[in-house]
Amino acid sequence: MGGVATGNEMQRTETQVVSFVTFALAVLILYICSLYSYLLFHTLVELFCTIVTMGVFFIAWNSRRFLDNHYFLFLALAFSTSSVLQLLHTFSFKGLGIFIGYDANLPTQLWIASRYVVSLSFLAAPLFIVRKLHLQAALSAFVTATVLLVFAIFSGNFPDCFIEGSGLTPFKIYSEYLIISILLAAAALLYRNKQRFDSHVFRALFVAVLSGATADLAFTKYLSVYGQANLVGHLLLFLSSFMIYQAIVSTGLKQPAALLFRSLEQSEQALKRSEAQLQAALEQRTKELVEKEELYAELQRESAVRKEAEEALRGREEQFRRAIEDAPIPVVMLTQQGEVLQVSWSWVELTGYGRAEMTSFDAWLIQHVAPPAAQAVQAQMQDIFSGARQSFYADFPIRTRAGRSRHWTFSASVLQGRRPLAVCMGVDITEREESEAALKRSNQRLDLLAASASRLLQSGAPQQLADELCREVMNFLGCDVFFNYLLDETEGILKLNACAGISEERATEIRRLDLGVAVCGCAARDACRIVAENIQETPDPRTKLVKSLGVRAYACHPLLSQGRVLGTLSFGTRSRNSFNDDELSLMKAVADQVSIAMQRHLMEESLRQAKQVAETASHTKSRFVANMSHELRTPMTGVLGMLDLALQTSDDTERTEYIETAQRSAGSLLRILNDVLDLAKVEAGKFSLDPKPFALRACLSQTVEIVMPEVRRKGLELALQVDEQLPDHVLGDQVRLRQVLTNLVGNAVKFTERGGVQIALRSGARAPDGSIEVGFSVRDTGIGIPEEKRHLLFSSFSQLDDSDTRSHGGTGLGLAISKEIIERMGGSIFLESEGGKGSCFSFSVRLGVAQRAAEAVTPAVAPASFSPGMGKGRRLLVAEDDPTIRQVLGTMLARIGYEIEFAEDGIQAVARWQEASFDMVIMDVQMPRVNGFEATRSIREIEAGRDGRIPILAMTAHAMKDDEQRCIAAGMDDYISKPIDFRECLNKIHALLG
Repeated sequence: MGGVATGNEMQRTETQVVSFVTFALAVLILYICSLYSYLLFHTLVELFCTIVTMGVFFIAWNSRRFLDNHYFLFLALAFSTSSVLQLLHTFSFKGLGIFIGYDANLPTQLWIASRYVVSLSFLAAPLFIVRKLHLQAALSAFVTATVLLVFAIFSGNFPDCFIEGSGLTPFKIYSEYLIISILLAAAALLYRNKQRFDSHVFRALFVAVLSGATADLAFTKYLSVYGQANLVGHLLLFLSSFMIYQAIVSTGLKQPAALLFRSLEQSEQALKRSEAQLQAALEQRTKELVEKEELYAELQRESAVRKEAEEALRGREEQFRRAIEDAPIPVVMLTQQGEVLQVSWSWVELTGYGRAEMTSFDAWLIQHVAPPAAQAVQAQMQDIFSGARQSFYADFPIRTRAGRSRHWTFSASVLQGRRPLAVCMGVDITEREESEAALKRSNQRLDLLAASASRLLQSGAPQQLADELCREVMNFLGCDVFFNYLLDETEGILKLNACAGISEERATEIRRLDLGVAVCGCAARDACRIVAENIQETPDPRTKLVKSLGVRAYACHPLLSQGRVLGTLSFGTRSRNSFNDDELSLMKAVADQVSIAMQRHLMEESLRQAKQVAETASHTKSRFVANMSHELRTPMTGVLGMLDLALQTSDDTERTEYIETAQRSAGSLLRILNDVLDLAKVEAGKFSLDPKPFALRACLSQTVEIVMPEVRRKGLELALQVDEQLPDHVLGDQVRLRQVLTNLVGNAVKFTERGGVQIALRSGARAPDGSIEVGFSVRDTGIGIPEEKRHLLFSSFSQLDDSDTRSHGGTGLGLAISKEIIERMGGSIFLESEGGKGSCFSFSVRLGVAQRAAEAVTPAVAPASFSPGMGKGRRLLVAEDDPTIRQVLGTMLARIGYEIEFAEDGIQAVARWQEASFDMVIMDVQMPRVNGFEATRSIREIEAGRDGRIPILAMTAHAMKDDEQRCIAAGMDDYISKPIDFRECLNKIHALLG
């Protein structure tokens, strides 16, 4: 017996050392977690406490049928209530984001409620050491208490414990002190009843209660959630839960006789002591009876007592047998020789073997447990029977009768008696192991996603990083191949960016993939995920490519960014026929990360290019403004200089020459302004053509006449070649066509110093609608255009030589406008040039052939010249706010014979028209107070009640087509733009007056 006691003591010491090391390691881990994240530290401590209390509940609840001491059953029911409150307390922290809208008061209220339940339960539990608990009433009471507490807290009927900005309330602080007092009283009651508990269980419970009281004391001192007092309080709370685990959970699983079956063990020991005392008394009594000749009668009485004791012992054994049979966990009782005496129903359900089929425990071990684990269990069983240790526990997998593998935590302890018996219990932890494995894999998955996201966001070339990243994901998923295709939007195909699991030769074969071809092509075309399973048996033609690679399951995700397909990312396996949801979810997450990184890279590249374009455009426009300043100031200098000279001379001939030169300079200035206006029309999308019948050869002649003075001045040759098959009259916009020819021929003459210019017209094919393609070419022997500068020719504001020393002027708009006109006419322009040898500009446009009825040119309505008296008897009202224009119009119109009256704004114009009779109104559009549009509408509204309609000619500095339409819509009869061409003005006046 002494050897057994010594072995038990050694085993307990060993267990205590292991428990201390485990506790210290856990405290260290929790402390490290608190340094990283207090929320993580708090959640781990609270979840451990909840798991321990729920473990106590499950052990006590499943053992309720054979518990004599209802102390633990009462605590278990109370712990179920505190577990609910503690779990809600854990999940109500702001950082978890579960109970949205609540502040820190909610978790503090739940904490106080939980501590009240725990402390009061420890105080009341000693009442049920000898009393029986009415289970149904107690369970109902605790459920009701749980519901009422939760309702009171969430409905606002529970006292506030924490106020934002103020901290802990007096109720919370005083409650902590009250809870400490209750726990100290509970510790005193527990100490008074220590003889009713196993010494190990008592010490653990006593330390748990005291550490809980100390934890509550610490919680009264903290000023901040992250303070040292709060940290110490939670570590003491962890110690309290750890000691409860050691006292109830660990003891219940490893040494059930010390907790679950303690009453039975104490009864058996009492019976043994009674039997020993009875035996001694019987011997003494027999001796006495022999001496007093009363032996027979006394033996009869002693026999009856002995029989009674044996009956009681058999009742206890039956109770013990039934406890084992009804145990909620697998339990087997066996002899030292391995003979199975009793098994629980849980054992039969999990293993598939009953007692009759388990003739030997050793045989079952050898058959259903791996040899190393089986041998270790057999050796430890021999140790507990020999007294070397009191109990043991081990983890190992078993194989059930049905062939399923289950993981058990196995424990065994010895019941000493006439013959020692071992009670072995197994706890199936398969689900827990699977959950832990799933959690571990989930953490690895999150780590992988976090690392990949960080690397992708930091990388300046996510396409190159995709290979390394996808290899890591492929290895994590246990896949065999992966493919990363990127969409080439220019060619409209997929190009292989990275791959693994196939040979280099095969990768070269599939480097380009058309949209709609194979799984990846279809996924990119349809912008949706495609998952192919059991590929080797599927007839789907899309899987032909991956089937040839031996792939059995394949998942392809499109790389999408704001609905735009950037490419695809796919993974395949040769060992499985399908993927699970977690694997597909990880693939999609990685694909989304790659898409975001690539989109970010594309946006950065787009912004960089946009910045370069903007800087280039800004530079170009700056140069254009400088050039325009020069081009505008040059003719303006001529205008102002010649007018100054005209004012200073008294010679009429010189004055006339000076004014004519000023007029030519003004014409040059007007042409520059017209070019700028045409460009504005192009950029505003308001550029339009006005097709009319015209004489093609006459149009060409007019162009040649414009440049002939410069041709003669330079001594150049000008040659014309016109195809005889071209019709004389065509249908098109003559003005715009002449503008293009004038621009091209003018450039050719400007940039040619020796040689000549050749203009050629050729006839092209006729269309079914009767139109004909007309080709134009302008060839010169000038300076030519270098290859590296040809891209600047047809760009707005661009010149081949934009330096301050250039020898040829110009705005850089002519070719850009000409290109737009030619394209609007359905043609295109081409260039052939060689530096120093000349250039050839050619273009073709499609023109209609004019009908004979339209070929005759209608004579002009206005006369060719204007006599001084032709306006005699006509009164004109001129509405113009600018005094210079009033003076010019008044003088010129008066010379023709018109009577002129002026109005300086729209109000005066309407008033003068009403006061006197006029034959016509010349109305400026922009005037102070009331503009020309409103004045015209007023006149037309007044005319609606009268007979007759006065002609109104609009004047405006705006020259857009929309401006003309706006004038007509306002009620004006015609339109003339500034600067005013006096001959055109007289023609329109003559036409309106009839």
